[in-house]
Amino acid sequence: MIDTRHWVSRAARVHQDDGYTYESFARELVDQLGWTAAVDLAAAIRGHVYGWPGGHPLHTTVKPLYDLLGWEQAALIASWFRDSRNLADAPPTNTEEPLVAAPKAVFAILLCPACRAQRRCRAVGTATVASQRREVVECGEASCGLQWVATRQDLTTAPAQA
Repeated sequence: MIDTRHWVSRAARVHQDDGYTYESFARELVDQLGWTAAVDLAAAIRGHVYGWPGGHPLHTTVKPLYDLLGWEQAALIASWFRDSRNLADAPPTNTEEPLVAAPKAVFAILLCPACRAQRRCRAVGTATVASQRREVVECGEASCGLQWVATRQDLTTAPAQA
């Protein structure tokens, strides 16, 4: 189990204007805990962001962090781990493959984790995550451009837009 006492003070610091941002928090999680534990913690925080915290003890453990961070900063931290540009920080495994371009442009209307709004998004590549093929999706909002990992089903069940 992850001891979150140290992270409570770090979460409070995100709201101070001293240059310590959600990205600083996420990178420190990776540096201190390692990629896998940091992703587990971020996934538990994401459960609170989406309003469906699970029954695992980790979800209860991260609740104080979520409360200190607030919805927006917690969402940004969770999104940081899903952004394909940050996958370079992940340790390589035998099942990971480099990102490759999608064979054709696939567009869908999806909820962007950073914009918190339905946006026209496009699949920009694929990645293997936890031994499963995933689509790398990019927000179509010019001011955002966030890339995150989604399932093929997310794209095929979302309303398309030409």
